[in-house]
Order: sequence, then structure tokens, then C-alpha cells
Amino acid sequence: MKETFSTPEVDWQTSSQWIIKKEDLDYTPSALDGIPLVQEEIQRSKGCNFIINVGLRLKLPQLTLATANAYFHRFYLRFSLKEYHYYDIAATCVFLASKVEDSNRKLRDIIINCAKVAQKNNNILIDEQTKEYWRWRDVILYTEEILLEAICFDFKVDHPFNDLLRLIQHYVPDHKNLTKISWTYINDSTRSISCLLFPRKVIAAAAFQYGLEKTKTSLPLNEAGTPSWLIENNISMDDIHAVMNLIHSLYRQINSGKPVPQGEVKSDSQMPSQSSTPSTMAASSAQSTPQVEPAITKLSFETGQKAPPSQADSLNTPQSGQIEQEQRAAEADKKEETQGVMETS
Repeated sequence: MKETFSTPEVDWQTSSQWIIKKEDLDYTPSALDGIPLVQEEIQRSKGCNFIINVGLRLKLPQLTLATANAYFHRFYLRFSLKEYHYYDIAATCVFLASKVEDSNRKLRDIIINCAKVAQKNNNILIDEQTKEYWRWRDVILYTEEILLEAICFDFKVDHPFNDLLRLIQHYVPDHKNLTKISWTYINDSTRSISCLLFPRKVIAAAAFQYGLEKTKTSLPLNEAGTPSWLIENNISMDDIHAVMNLIHSLYRQINSGKPVPQGEVKSDSQMPSQSSTPSTMAASSAQSTPQVEPAITKLSFETGQKAPPSQADSLNTPQSGQIEQEQRAAEADKKEETQGVMETS
């Protein structure tokens, strides 16, 4: 008899029912269906890639895409990847998040762009006269009800963006490079399961710490040699390293094209350089033809709340509507992706 997956434990510090214990990952519906955790993380990442690519084509704000990624991760706490293909759920998450975050797009536009991203063909004709159009339409509208039930109609998502800005404003105001690096790091984190394991303030702190180390910025230490800002914000360096471990494991998987076991991230010397992270590689290799399976994408600085002008001005990422050309996935991944689009249950 299969073990059942318990409801995520409530973490009252974050007012979220979606923070789970790491050991619970062994009992997700996908795990109980025989999908290894590393493979589950990779498929989740591919679903988030899909969300990002579709969102960039639709010129959706960053906050909307972050919300869609959160819904996507929450869904697979309730259902198995064997039961619902990640493209189907990713498309539905874009549709729902665009409504929740008041960045509505026409269903027709969402359908067309989902089909083009899934087919890896920007020139394919998709309209009301094609079967592909109606198949995607049926998938999104049918799956939306399942998604709503899976997330328990809980539309609220605690994003770490504003927490990061508060840390920067308090400790290193006007440090534009650190802000840019840390902000990109949070974007990268949305593809990992960090939002299921850690409160938003810990994710923000990990991004802040990463920015400090990449820019070689020092902050005061207490008598025990611990950074004072950690004590003041009641954050553990162990938790920060755990978040970094998740994200850097994702970096290594993207760079190698293969599943990579998570290792320990203890110091700056073990972290990927800023020049080698997928976000940076994506930005430096921009071309006119979009890729569907991107490396981690840098998005526009839009959170729904105004950032300090000195910081927002420094984060001018691609012009609205521009889709970044990104690192090609491994051949095995490409073969897998061209096969799976939409299998509704």
C-alpha cells in the first residue's frame, strides 16, 4: 500500500501553508509514482522555463511570472508529473497568474504563444482554424479547475523581492551592481523548489548574501564572527547555504545537461562565477530567434511596487517584448521535449 503525502505543514512565521519539510519531498505524488527527486526537479525546472518563455512573448510583468511559477510548484505537491504534463500545467499557471496579478492577456494570445513555445517553432501558424489551437484551449480551460482545487483557491504568494530591497536599502544603499546580481539570483530561484522549503525572507537573504560575495562587499561581524545582519534579521547561515545549494545545483544541471546531486555550498569559492551563471550566459548570447528551453532568464524589474529609482534604473533588462536567446539544452532533453506537449487525463 502506498504511503500518502501529508498536507504541507503550516509555518506561522510566513503565514503560508505551502512551506514543507525537506523529508516530505520523498512522498510527493511524483515520488510515489516512481519519479526520482532529481528528475522531478528537472521537470519542474522545464515547466518554469516554459512559463518564462511564454511570459516573455506576452510581455508579462516579472511578478506575474513569479506567481505562475509558485502555482506550478504548488500544483505538483498535490498531483504527479506522470498524471499531468508540465507543459499543460505551466500554460494554465500563466493563464491564472495573469488574471490574479491584473496583467490579463487574451486567452487567444496565450494559446498561440504556448503552442509556439511547445513546438519550438516561432513561425508555425496557430489560429482558430487549426486543431492545435483548440487542443491547447481545451487543455487550459479544463486544467484551470484542477489547478484551482490543487492550490486550494489560495492565490496569495509571498515573494521575496521586497524583502531583498529592504535589505539592500538598509545595509548597502545605492549599490547598483549588488542589486542587479541579487535580483537576478531571485529570478533564478523561482525555477527551483526553494519556495516550497523556505520562507521568502530566507530566499531574499540568500540572494543578498550571494550579491555580497560576488561583489566582495563586507558587512560588520559580531564578536563570534557572524555577520551582524544575519543576527538582526534572525536568519541562519545554514538556511542561506541550503537555498544556495538548491539554486547552484540547478545551475550545474543546466550547464551539464545532466542531473546533478546537490552538494554543499559553503563559501564563495564554491559558487559559480557571475560570468558563468545561466542568467549571464543567456544575456550575453541574445539573438533574434528564441529558444524554448532557456537557461535561467533575466526578467524586467517589475514587482507591482515601485523600487528606489537608483536601483530600478540600474536594472534595465531586455526591452519589453524582447526574448532572450539562451543556452541550448542537451540533445536528450530536446528529444524528450519535442514529444510531450499535452496529454489531458
